[in-house]
Amino acid sequence: SGPTASPSGASTTPGRRGADTTEAPPVPRVRPANCPRSVAGLAGPVFFKTDASDIGSADRARLQRLGQCLAAQARLRVVGHADPRHTDEYNKELSERRARAVAAEIAAGGTPMSRIAIVGAGKLQPAGRSNNAAALQRSRRVDIQIR
Repeated sequence: SGPTASPSGASTTPGRRGADTTEAPPVPRVRPANCPRSVAGLAGPVFFKTDASDIGSADRARLQRLGQCLAAQARLRVVGHADPRHTDEYNKELSERRARAVAAEIAAGGTPMSRIAIVGAGKLQPAGRSNNAAALQRSRRVDIQIR
């Protein structure tokens, strides 16, 4: 037989003495009014200049809006990358600095830092195989993964 209601109205399962298996109702996912139905456009990569972790004003606004739209529900993974022109140690630190800068802007929008995982991939995941200017630019990025 299935769960029954106790005198308090809580659901219990027969055969489990005193076990209160009351489940909390699901928390509705409420999307702020100014947020798009899909945040994929807001979660696109952020690109950086050589040896820099500064975020431009357009990306800053986009990231803060993403943080506002995901504040109530999401967990994020923010992965920083670097082009292959420096040492492994330097690129690891630079990619972490980039990821921290992006995470800080998302948090400024309202998503708690406790729900943002920050990863510095260094030069381990280049955007392309060539070392031309376009490929190097695409490698200097932070990717945002919504979980």
